[in-house]
Amino acid sequence: MSEPSTFHQLFAIAAGGSVGALCRHLVNLACSRWFGSHLAVGTLAVNVVGCFLVGLLIAMRSTDSPRWDDLTHSALIVGFLGAFTTFSTFGFETTRFFESAQHGLALLNIGGNMLLGLSAVFGGLYLGRVMVG
Repeated sequence: MSEPSTFHQLFAIAAGGSVGALCRHLVNLACSRWFGSHLAVGTLAVNVVGCFLVGLLIAMRSTDSPRWDDLTHSALIVGFLGAFTTFSTFGFETTRFFESAQHGLALLNIGGNMLLGLSAVFGGLYLGRVMVG
């Protein structure tokens, strides 16, 4: 089987990403309806489900005889899960550090994503509020 073209790879990612984004929105709507909008249950739900799915799909793909081709992998992992939640990638990368006994890198990854991510949100909010007066 030949390598997929860049166009086909990008199309697979875009197709998976559009479905992932729609699913994320629908999960958020459902969770807001069921639990109210005062809790971030939708975000928690997509993060947990996404982390589970990235682990499951990567483990299934890593066997000696993969269950799907590169385009399907791109559509599912990069596209769908990438749009559904980037937290799944963060979870997988951190787990990979722990599994390879790189505990310092795992903790640095956790701390960096949490501290820098939250700091960036606060910084963006502050700058945006200053800009609009």
